[in-house]
Amino acid sequence: MKTVRFLASNLASLPIQLNCHYLWGNHNPCQVHWKIILQLVFLVSYAEGVAQCDTTQVNREVKLIDDRIWGYYPETIAAARKTVDKFKGTGPWCESKTLLALGKAMWTNGDYASSITILHKAIKLSDLAKNRGTAARCYLVMANDFYYQGYYDSAEFYFLRCRDVFVEMNNVKGLIEVLHDLALMYHRQGNFSLALKYLLESEQAKDKEPDMVHSVGDFTGVSSNFLDTVYYHTEISDELKSYQNFKRKGNQVGVYQSMINISVACSELGEHRRSAYYAAEGSQLMASLGFYPFWYLAAKEYGTAGMKDSCFYFHRKAIAELPRATQIKVLTTFEEIGRSHLDFNQPDSAVYYFERALALNEQMNNRISIPSLDLCLARAYHMKGDFGKAEQFLLAGIQNARGISVRHTSSLYKFGLEFYQKMNQPAIALDYARRHVQLMDSINRTENAMAMIRFQAQFETTRKEKELEAARLVLRNRNITLFSLAAITLLSIAFMITLYIQQKRIKKQNTRLNESNAEQKALMQEVHHRVKNNLQYIVSLLSLQAQTVRNPELVQQIEEIKGRIVTIGIIHQRLYQSQDVPVVDLSVFIQELTFNLLNALPTRVAVKKHVEVEFIRVDIETGISIGLLVNELLTNSVKHAFANHAAPEFHLTIRKDGSEIVLEMSDNGPGFKLRQSGGQGFGIRLIELLLRKLKGSLVQLDANTLQIRFSGFVIA
Repeated sequence: MKTVRFLASNLASLPIQLNCHYLWGNHNPCQVHWKIILQLVFLVSYAEGVAQCDTTQVNREVKLIDDRIWGYYPETIAAARKTVDKFKGTGPWCESKTLLALGKAMWTNGDYASSITILHKAIKLSDLAKNRGTAARCYLVMANDFYYQGYYDSAEFYFLRCRDVFVEMNNVKGLIEVLHDLALMYHRQGNFSLALKYLLESEQAKDKEPDMVHSVGDFTGVSSNFLDTVYYHTEISDELKSYQNFKRKGNQVGVYQSMINISVACSELGEHRRSAYYAAEGSQLMASLGFYPFWYLAAKEYGTAGMKDSCFYFHRKAIAELPRATQIKVLTTFEEIGRSHLDFNQPDSAVYYFERALALNEQMNNRISIPSLDLCLARAYHMKGDFGKAEQFLLAGIQNARGISVRHTSSLYKFGLEFYQKMNQPAIALDYARRHVQLMDSINRTENAMAMIRFQAQFETTRKEKELEAARLVLRNRNITLFSLAAITLLSIAFMITLYIQQKRIKKQNTRLNESNAEQKALMQEVHHRVKNNLQYIVSLLSLQAQTVRNPELVQQIEEIKGRIVTIGIIHQRLYQSQDVPVVDLSVFIQELTFNLLNALPTRVAVKKHVEVEFIRVDIETGISIGLLVNELLTNSVKHAFANHAAPEFHLTIRKDGSEIVLEMSDNGPGFKLRQSGGQGFGIRLIELLLRKLKGSLVQLDANTLQIRFSGFVIA
């Protein structure tokens, strides 16, 4: 395919030198047939290219490059070159897309000549692939390459070609970009009638794409009244709405761009503190997203507002970002630092940064910015008292601004007037005054003034139409809302009547149910009361029986049985005293149980108890099982650990751990070894039965501590 494309491109560009007279009798038919052959070659080349081109992958990689341009430029340009090499030979469609990405990356860095060379190749390939969208994007970037170099005729040619393609494709977003750039170019030239024309068309197109991320340009110098009353106040209002819209939709790129736009508009209106705030906040968001932050913009606005510390704080942050910036951002940062030093009467530092910025501009042939730096250096050297250098840069600036920037020319004439007045050269000062007046007359000539009036009228008419449309929409929505409210009100009344009847019926049923529940609750409490009393009778009978028994071992067994019965009795006592009949509160129950058991069990000295139980509510069966476990463990400690102990202590904690209940018991006895089940006494077998019932597990943590975990039925 490379050979086919090579032949096609070269044959298309070479004149036909064959003598076709011998074939067709004249020259023209031969040319016609060669064109047909070339078209066939192009079609073959295009078909082969599409077959090899993975368009989805190309679009994905190109988008990654576009997203990274304003993040970390050195990595971006390397990635762009790698992508071009990767898709080389895959066909005109893919190759043109990758070359466009590389050309755009070079433009952002000020490598205008290289960018133009690359974009020419991309345009040829996009034409071959019939890819109008890529061609239009190439035109737009190439137009900006020429614009930044001050070659306005070439820039205009490519801007208009780009505009025509976007109009043909109905690409509104692309059209907004190119119209905005055209307005900026004509404004810089001083052709304000065309600048206003394209600015109006751009603003009208924005209404069709309210969610588009766009930028606000610098259109100062047309008319202060126009700027104050029409453009920038409206832009601030619109951008605040866009900011809220982007924030609601989670479009962080849109959020920071709106904040930067508000900052630019506030700056043009002289609201520098407000401008600085939005620039700083927007830049902070940009930094958090990995984009290159506009710290220099915040520094500039703080400096203009006279806030020196804040100004240089943000300049330091801007300098820290320079290793990942494009050359354009580097020279802009140097220029703004120089301006701040100039604002705060530090001309030596200002000269240092201005000269670094000027060197970069001259290296890139960035002609639209050079006159501005000439003026800055003229002011700085004048402040230093080096009038020769000041005059040198003044004259150079006027020469460099000629045909490039009307606004810079105007500023240079004004400075020249002031400079020669202070130098006591009134004739030259008068000449500069005359030049400035003539320039202002040319700017404000009738057609420009009329264009501005028409623009203002159209701008305000468009704005009023939008407001009327919004009012009509609000009125329509209000009528719909009123109708809906009426319907909802009728439905609500019908619903309330139905609900009232239903509630009366439910209330009667609830009354009957509550009465029945109260009776059942009273009966249950009575049952628990009687069970508790009966258990108490059994305990009393066992106590009487124990008094008649002479066998100490049998007496001890009777006491253990009494302890178990007391445990169950306490549960029933708590239940008939509680308003929540089927629920046991372990924090109260265990405290009462340990108190009663320690008072009932025979010990040589008083046992010091440490009982900590979280507020845990369980059902009756779980409560009885836990109580019996505590009874057995405490009885075992008193029986074996505290038999000959001088100061016995017993520790018990019960807590929740997720869905489990954890019981830990320890004493300060001589220690014990957990024995395996089988062949043990009744107490051990009872513990094992209770653990199986509670789905629990018993672990010995150390010589004196047991931990039991079980899945108790915890009630919320």
